[in-house]
Amino acid sequence: MKFNNVLLLQARYDEFDYFRDYQKNVIGLEKTPLRYRDFMGQSAPVDWNRTYGSFAEGSARRMELLQTNHRLTTHDSRALTAAMNWFTNALDVKPSLVGSNHIYMIKELLVLLAMLAALVSMLPLCLLLTRLPFFAPVVQPLEKTENLKLLSTKSRWKTAIISILVSGLTFPFLGQLGHGLMPVPENIFRMTIGNGFITWLTFLMLVSLFMLLHWYKKGEGKKMGVTLCDLGLGDRAAPAKLNGQVIGKSVLLAFILTGMMYLLVVLSAAIFQLDFRFIWPFFRPFTPSRLGQFFVYLPFYAAFFTVNAGVKLYGQLRLPEKKTAAGTQLAWWLYSVFIMLGGVFLIVLIEYIPFFLGMGPGADLLFSPLFGGPFMSVMILLIPQFAIFFFLSTWLYRKTGHIYLGSFIVAILASWVLSGGSAMF
Repeated sequence: MKFNNVLLLQARYDEFDYFRDYQKNVIGLEKTPLRYRDFMGQSAPVDWNRTYGSFAEGSARRMELLQTNHRLTTHDSRALTAAMNWFTNALDVKPSLVGSNHIYMIKELLVLLAMLAALVSMLPLCLLLTRLPFFAPVVQPLEKTENLKLLSTKSRWKTAIISILVSGLTFPFLGQLGHGLMPVPENIFRMTIGNGFITWLTFLMLVSLFMLLHWYKKGEGKKMGVTLCDLGLGDRAAPAKLNGQVIGKSVLLAFILTGMMYLLVVLSAAIFQLDFRFIWPFFRPFTPSRLGQFFVYLPFYAAFFTVNAGVKLYGQLRLPEKKTAAGTQLAWWLYSVFIMLGGVFLIVLIEYIPFFLGMGPGADLLFSPLFGGPFMSVMILLIPQFAIFFFLSTWLYRKTGHIYLGSFIVAILASWVLSGGSAMF
């Protein structure tokens, strides 16, 4: 099969080894026979960013080297300029605009603002709905710091550091294990990276649950007299019991709030043909099959965010309040980002510092190429996505005094992003 006039956009820091011809580095590929002979049609090594062959004969070839990674290739300015120039030359057209005249980032930034506005719009709606008698039980004032049974600073940081290390060091292994080896029905669990995520998150949830139960029933929590109310699970009127009414109404309210956001996405897609995204398709209207996948993965996210980003984060590891509400929100949010995303950021450093130094991707060097690829490349999306989610969950915990509403909303959003935006098989 012959392809006429082919342009190759090559990310220098591509996390997928097969896009690097299974080499540690992209630099040097221009000297391999696979590239210069089989692809470029030349008899000797070639140069990056130089056109070879003839457009008229259909033999034109070019390898454009981009200083970016896999996920950002589609939004790289140099890549788009090279593509536009390539099409105008291959099709022999004379546009009135130069190939470097781009406005796509304006659209991307505006859609990002729309996405953030839609997320934030849930917060005032939450305040309005919780004033209704039906949803009033969802809210209770936060216990004052001086009345709380808080961990000592030393114990809190010890627990936090252990959580960060366990989260980070298991991410590449459990992500790939779930992606390739987890024995789940493939006709039901159909998201290509979803099984890896739920394997990793479920493991972290089970570890945290085991440690929390031991701490609460036999460890330091028992000695301190910690109650379910102290953990954000119970009410002050009955601190040792779960309140089924609060849980049920929190679930219902979470679906109402996220449902209003979904309505905004549907209207935007219908009127403007735009969903809510920034580079990656975060929030899109569901197709029937993707809606089914949303409900398949939702219970796993709900369990993780209830335990790890709920009971543990705002209960066991809760910080004292600051002098102002804004100061408390900022401090608790940054603290939650540190604990919940510190392990992933650790893997980012392990992956990209060697890559930027020219040695190759860290996962490939330290483990093997098996643990590189999709779960390394997705970290650039995972960190900002969940950082925003934890801002919401922090605010919702502070306003409701329970961990349920924030945990359920974040679980719904995370499952929506996975099932609505990533690839299915």
